[in-house]
Amino acid sequence: MCSTATSKNRSATAVSLRAFSWRPQVKAQNAVLRFSFVAGGDATITIRQSGNVISAKEIDGGVTFETEVSIAKLSRADVLSFETNRDARWLDPVILVPATDPRPNILIICVDTLRADRLGGSNNAMPKTRKWMQRGARFTRAYANAPWTLPSITTILTGVVPGIHNAGRRTDLGPAPKQYDLRPTPGKAGYRLTLIGRTYEFRRLSPAVPTLAEMLGEAGYYTAALHQNGYLDFPIDSLRGFDLAYHYPGMGESGTPRALDWLAKNRNTRFAMFLHYIDVHQWPVEIPQELRAIPEPKLTAEQRAKLGSLYDKQCAITDDYIDRVLSELDQAGALANTIVVITSDHGEAIAEYGRLDGHGAGVQENILRVPLGFFGPGIKPSTIDTRVSLRSIVPTLLDYARVPARAELTQRNMRPVIEGRPGRDRDFVSEFVLYGDDQAAMYSGRWKYVDGEEGKEFLYDVHADPAALNDVGAANREVLDRLHRAFRKQQIQELERLKAQRDEGITLTPETVESLRSLGYLGGS
Repeated sequence: MCSTATSKNRSATAVSLRAFSWRPQVKAQNAVLRFSFVAGGDATITIRQSGNVISAKEIDGGVTFETEVSIAKLSRADVLSFETNRDARWLDPVILVPATDPRPNILIICVDTLRADRLGGSNNAMPKTRKWMQRGARFTRAYANAPWTLPSITTILTGVVPGIHNAGRRTDLGPAPKQYDLRPTPGKAGYRLTLIGRTYEFRRLSPAVPTLAEMLGEAGYYTAALHQNGYLDFPIDSLRGFDLAYHYPGMGESGTPRALDWLAKNRNTRFAMFLHYIDVHQWPVEIPQELRAIPEPKLTAEQRAKLGSLYDKQCAITDDYIDRVLSELDQAGALANTIVVITSDHGEAIAEYGRLDGHGAGVQENILRVPLGFFGPGIKPSTIDTRVSLRSIVPTLLDYARVPARAELTQRNMRPVIEGRPGRDRDFVSEFVLYGDDQAAMYSGRWKYVDGEEGKEFLYDVHADPAALNDVGAANREVLDRLHRAFRKQQIQELERLKAQRDEGITLTPETVESLRSLGYLGGS
């Protein structure tokens, strides 16, 4: 239930409690009705109970405001209303009951643009986070299912590969008169952007694909997503189902206290949070202009080290944020019954692959390889070399939460491996580039097949060549042909599955455009 009241037409939107329903076993004296609000700018929000003011607060733009009403203090005749002096969104009200069952809470911490080698390799740029991860199971070969944020995080939050969930699938609409158009416009089933002289339409999450938040919500979890990324701010449904989906202003210094406030408020509720940091993504803004003028192949060892140190600086900043969140939860005793997942949506090129920096245009190893770790009740410290992809996070968490999952998800459940049973390398696809020619990678056994630019194909033996730098397709033509056929077959199956799924258009906001501009996704100024 969402409503708006504008400054031009101040009005209160009222909802009778007769419109709500809850299970008879809910004890009124223990339950509360929670309302959440998000305003686009500075606002005063007033909540009334049958005309009497029960809460009023001034909030800064973009900041969430939550208020609770004890159900025991409400009668069936009561009417709750709110009014505001500017546009505000009223999020769906929820009924919260103190948690009494033993199921764990869930906290997913996703660090945007974090390479795997900063949390497990020789370069330990995040020692505090690594120490937390050493409490549990750490995967040394985890891969993103896409090389950029929108399709990858949608996979993290659905357990479904991009080719099926559809978020971030693009259609090339051809050359554009500008190199960049910073005014995204609604398309038939998504939004349109102009990148490097071409216009693309990007799709939204398929309405047929349930999200982790929806599945956990139906099982009684109270859920929140706190993020700082313009792509997640589009109404493309990747955060569908969260009771609170909040794009916090600023960087991690702003998101961390807000996350801690929410977690402190909900320690007695069975909760699940997706906490997203983007500070590492911002490292390129620190690159000096004199380095930007040098082609990547001509960089010296010292210059490459300088670029790496700029990246590591943002890793260290984020390391402190994560440590603060986990330390405060630990001191409050909340980690004792919380499954924590630490990962990233994709990695980054740092003076590699002919580029100074970046991601989204290719499927190279340091762009797809990401950190992944689970720790919490019942998870013993271990290092796991089994190759997995991020699509396995959802079925694993559903198992720990005792929530039944579809067969296609349970097949990817990593809990048995986490608990010490033998595992085998998973086959999977990473797909949906952001810009440039279409590219995708298929991992099968010891092989990595790449469907590359301009119809070129590549084959890498990732057992013998973990960095996947040496194409061995000519010497293994039979393998190349087999994986080519398997990749095309999967593409056809995915498209056939999408035929019957409806996809509506979306509306873009000026705030979203400004968010993308500030993050540097669209280029230009």
